[in-house]
Amino acid sequence: MAVEEFGEHVEHCNGSFKQCIMDKVKALKKTDTTILTERVEELKGQEGSELSKLNAVFTEKKAIVRKMLE
Repeated sequence: MAVEEFGEHVEHCNGSFKQCIMDKVKALKKTDTTILTERVEELKGQEGSELSKLNAVFTEKKAIVRKMLE
């Protein structure tokens, strides 16, 4: 009887341990996803800024070329 009780106790502890680990993994994934999402948003902003700068340079160069061709 004691062996059966011990076996049930071990199974319960293993289940609790596994659940604890899974909860920690979910929390880490959520944190990682949040950090990644924030970084992607930062990069999108930087990309937009760089594209605007490149467009301005392109427009300026295009205007210079048009004046030279006239």
